[in-house]
Amino acid sequence: MFASAEGKRGGQFYTPRSIVRTLVAVLAPYHGKVYDPCCGSGGMFVQSEEFILSHGGKLGDVAIFGQVANPTTWRLAAMNLAIRGIDFNLGRESADTFTRDQFPDLRADLRPGQPALQHQRLVARQPDGRRALALRRPAAR
Repeated sequence: MFASAEGKRGGQFYTPRSIVRTLVAVLAPYHGKVYDPCCGSGGMFVQSEEFILSHGGKLGDVAIFGQVANPTTWRLAAMNLAIRGIDFNLGRESADTFTRDQFPDLRADLRPGQPALQHQRLVARQPDGRRALALRRPAAR
């Protein structure tokens, strides 16, 4: 996988810019609420805003929501977005999405994040029949 080639340390993964650009271009986040449950340093949010600006939109056409478990990365994401003038909500503090969801009632329009690479992917049916991607940590060996 690209994470092993691009950099992985202590369970933290870096998504290469080319992959981020591709994900954002496919999702085409023109407006609405964008939520990344494992936002890392906020690169997908930055790329989303750059996409919007390059397509005639303006900063703030999307509402940014994200969270990350690592406190240092959480501060880095906040700084990354703030120095670019991007409004954001990363929750009150760093927190693991699976154990302390900062946005349990958020109904986002887009979720640009890739599934965490250290989790198993499961497809589950929602009560209304929609399919949803769920993740679970692999059993300890």
